[in-house]
Amino acid sequence: MRRALNLILFLSVTLVTLTLTPTPEARACGGFFCSQVPIDQVGEQIVFGVEGEKVSATIMIQYAGDAKDFAWVVPVASVPEVRLGAWEMFTKLGWATNPEFYLQWDFGDSECGWLAPPEAATDDGDFGGVGGSEKGVEVVAQDEVGPYDYVVLKSDDAQELWQWLSDNSYDQPENSVPLIAHYLDQGMYFLALKLKQDSSAGDVQPVTLVMEENAPCVPLVLTQIAAQPNMPVLAWILGGMRAIPTNWFHVMVNEKKIDWLGFGENYEEILTQAVDEAAGHGFVTEYAGSSSVVSDIYYDGRCDTDQLAEITNPEQFLMQMMSLDCPRDATSQAVIKLHIPKPDNVPPGCESDQEFYTWNLEMCLQHMPEDWVFDAAAMAADVQEKIVDPLKEGQALLDKHPYLTRLYTTVSPDEMNRDPFFAFNPELEDVSNIHQATATASCEDDGTMSDVVITLANGETLTLEGEFNIWDGPGVGGDMAPDEAAAAKIELMSESGTGHVVPRSAVKTIDERLNNESPEVILADLESGLYGEPVETEPSDPNVQIPSTDGDGTSTTAPPASTGPTNSGGSSDDGGCAGGAGGGLPWVMALALWSGALLRRRL
Repeated sequence: MRRALNLILFLSVTLVTLTLTPTPEARACGGFFCSQVPIDQVGEQIVFGVEGEKVSATIMIQYAGDAKDFAWVVPVASVPEVRLGAWEMFTKLGWATNPEFYLQWDFGDSECGWLAPPEAATDDGDFGGVGGSEKGVEVVAQDEVGPYDYVVLKSDDAQELWQWLSDNSYDQPENSVPLIAHYLDQGMYFLALKLKQDSSAGDVQPVTLVMEENAPCVPLVLTQIAAQPNMPVLAWILGGMRAIPTNWFHVMVNEKKIDWLGFGENYEEILTQAVDEAAGHGFVTEYAGSSSVVSDIYYDGRCDTDQLAEITNPEQFLMQMMSLDCPRDATSQAVIKLHIPKPDNVPPGCESDQEFYTWNLEMCLQHMPEDWVFDAAAMAADVQEKIVDPLKEGQALLDKHPYLTRLYTTVSPDEMNRDPFFAFNPELEDVSNIHQATATASCEDDGTMSDVVITLANGETLTLEGEFNIWDGPGVGGDMAPDEAAAAKIELMSESGTGHVVPRSAVKTIDERLNNESPEVILADLESGLYGEPVETEPSDPNVQIPSTDGDGTSTTAPPASTGPTNSGGSSDDGGCAGGAGGGLPWVMALALWSGALLRRRL
């Protein structure tokens, strides 16, 4: 049997954000298994790169709290390569692949142009020295990367490893011992990472782990202790072809339920309903296609540190950083604050970071301590290590992998009883993140609109009946097909073919089987007709996600009104990434044991 578990990242989060504004005060201790109050986990964002027998996983991390409280404990199958990741990787992936919904309006000679937006809306999303071997714990590796110190530990005794973590400021509650034992029983190591003594909480940045494996998995079973309802899970998977979920369903959203007049404002709500119709175990493909849609993360000359190292004036240094297009993110801020530290006592006009570093830097620098000397070479070296090198790594990952898949779901704690695995299928079509429909408005001479007809890409129509007055606004929006299912199609995918539609009546049964059986066995039963024929109609366009309808396929609606569980699927070896749907896939990516508070945001 191939190894099913090689890398677990128990990643705990609170509020998702990519902004550079001050972060909220931590609401809990921040540990995945908190000694006092579990932190709420509300989102997960990971970028996977898969090539042959090697998988990289870049995890988006933003932290609020004291630097001394930050700690990350990660089970790994072998000593991993640990690198720094770039915030901009997530930002630009989000910009390039966020779902967008557009209406192309046709008003004819009428006077109802008030409904047409001047430009199609875009959604930025709601989505910023340890001890050596003691007792039964061996420190097999010790190093540093960027602002982090890390060690790799090995032990045969979970209690002793837990004690080592606690003694070395990786405080974890004692009820985490059985989980530690679960991974030690599989011969796994533990990577323990924390901030260096001279680092601040603002130094935290994404981390990349590289393992000798060939397929990703997001284990959610362990997340249920601290997760919030409908927690977003977003994975970008880079490889040579389209990625698919294997032991979770693949879901297509019914676009007739989308609020087209509101530019898809209810998309997240409808997607969550669609996943719930798939027994809470489904992923939606939000984008699948060329990775070239992501604009340059790095290009020659960007943030050129050779130039920066020659600039001995700190004000000119910062101006040149902007001129050279260095990222304006949390990592850049941390580097600037480290090398140009704002004194504790400064006059008015220099008190805030914006005043000191942006508006009045020349004046504020006059209040630096007399013995302070700006070291341009040291700052340039930090810029290279913490900013430029991660940008280069991110660009190299995109250049190496021609195909990008964005998979998204929302999942609640009671649904986290099976870890989703992913594979690749070379026969599937691309999926665009741009969704378009045509709207035709019929208006009277006085500007009153009698109806709006929305024609979807597959030819199906929605008629919104009036009357609407242009001065009062449309008075419509929300779910435009409230009586229809949110999922246009529920499928079980394989590594070849176009997917197998699951009859609605069989979803619950098949979902229960997926807790303990290989997807290949269930796919064979679907192909044999064991569960009968599905009722869904295959859309001709991968973006057209519409279920079959009665009659002529036209739906007419009146304008809507304004608007710690256990693993029930068997043992943890079967339901988690260690067993992984019958042991069919050989790598794993997961969530993390934390001390501190984390912030996260959906792109």
